[in-house]
This record gives sequence, structure tokens and C-alpha cells, in this order.
Amino acid sequence: MVNEIIKKASSRLKFLHRKKSFLTLHTRKLLVSCLIQCHLDYACCFWFHNISKKFKDRLQILQNKCIRFVLNLDSRSHLDVSHLKCLNWLPVQKRVDSITLSHVYKVKHKKAPEYLNEHFTSADSVHTYKTRFSNNGCFAIPKVKGFGMKTFAYNGCKLWNSLPPSVKDQNNLMKFKHAVKELMYTDF
Repeated sequence: MVNEIIKKASSRLKFLHRKKSFLTLHTRKLLVSCLIQCHLDYACCFWFHNISKKFKDRLQILQNKCIRFVLNLDSRSHLDVSHLKCLNWLPVQKRVDSITLSHVYKVKHKKAPEYLNEHFTSADSVHTYKTRFSNNGCFAIPKVKGFGMKTFAYNGCKLWNSLPPSVKDQNNLMKFKHAVKELMYTDF
């Protein structure tokens, strides 16, 4: 599946490279978002944790190529955090975490489908005694081993519980996404 995504995205990026002289920075960014990143983002929070490091590195290389294309940089130029911030993008791993957290936010606020809601149990509904996570809006992390640690439910609960209360308490999805992105930029 990852090979097909990379192949499709690379062919579209090659096509855009041929038309690069006609495109402005804004248009290049818009085209990459619409034609390439949508394939990377589609259900990534469900399959990303199950792929090998080799494929994760290939996805990051593809994103780096997109950044160089949008910013009109040489193919060998060094990329750093300032390039990502300039485009308001996150690296692949953090982007997947951000999308995962957005889905968990929807689960928390009952805006997600029922089949997702059933995998998330609030920590204070599991037991009655007070813990550091019980009043904090946290989820009970599923007790799993092996491949269970690569599931959306496990990673979503773990990521949600690691957020500071100020981010979890956002009352709007867009404000939440912005707060998560700001938090992830500070982790660089």
C-alpha cells in the first residue's frame, strides 16, 4: 500500500516539476496539498504505525521532495525546521500524530462514528479511586502487547493522555488543531 502511495505521489510530483515555471509559490503549495498530501493523509493514522522504518523514511523523503518543490529549492539543499514552519507543515510522523489526535478529539466530543467510540474508555469510568489521569480527561490505555501496540486505539489514547490540559480543553476543533500544531513545533 505504501509503495502505491509513494509511486502515485512521485508521478504527480514529477508532472508538477515539468510545469514549475508557470506556478507561483501559493499555487505550488496548493497543488501539492490537493494532489499529493491527500494520499499521504488518507487513513494514515490507521496504517502508519504498522509499517517498517524503511517505509517511514521513504514517506519523509517524499515530503522533503514536496517541500523543495514548493519552496523552489535545489534537489540537494538542506531542509530544516524553518522550511517546515514557512509552509506550516509538520514532518510525517508528527503529521500522523496530529491527524490521530484530531480523530481522538472527535471521539472525545462524540462527533466520531460509533465504531471508533467503542474503543475509547475514559479513565474515570474504569475505577472510582483518584489518579493523576482520572480528572484530566484522559482515556484508559488498552492493555495490549505486540501488534496491539500499533493500533489506532492504543496510539490515540497514549497521544491524548500525553497532551497538556490546556490543549485538551479546547472547545473548537480548529483551535484544538492549532494548539496541537503549536505544541508539536515546540518539540523540535
